[in-house]
Amino acid sequence: MNFEVRPTLSALNDAVTIGERIRDKGYPMNAERWVGELMEALQGLAVFPESWHVAPENAEVDDYEIRQRIFGNYRILFIVQERQVFVLHIRWGGRRTATQDELREAIQQMERMKTVSESVARDDEDDERSSPHPEDLRDRVRGGLEQAERGELLDGDEVFDPLEHQLDAQERLPTHTFRSDSYRSD
Repeated sequence: MNFEVRPTLSALNDAVTIGERIRDKGYPMNAERWVGELMEALQGLAVFPESWHVAPENAEVDDYEIRQRIFGNYRILFIVQERQVFVLHIRWGGRRTATQDELREAIQQMERMKTVSESVARDDEDDERSSPHPEDLRDRVRGGLEQAERGELLDGDEVFDPLEHQLDAQERLPTHTFRSDSYRSD
């Protein structure tokens, strides 16, 4: 069984920045090839992601095990949780290790992604079980209001800002489209 590979906004921004840097140096074909090869490397994380070494950045965090995959001159930093691989950053190998703040930001993005996914999955399950009967709809609205009273809501900006950033990052990538939602290798 394969893992689902999910890049964070930080990883997407890293990929875009690196691709643009290669392109701006006068090598647009190399930038396009690099993005394609990066996508293949990310898809490769779907199989045995725990086989990759622990990254030096792992010492910076307590709650997660940060691993790295070497990709040419770059390091792909990621966390494996359950059946998902969250890509935190893509860094040039000669660059300093990621700071605690950089890691914290990427991990927060990962946590938001998980929260949104879990919420969507619950909604999908509810939709599958529910019928379009008006009384069912009233019950769902009532349940949502009760959640709001308990403070169990997500801030809309917290949900939509990362999605907008991911869409912006996708639009800036060279010809090979980098899907920000996930990769599945079945």
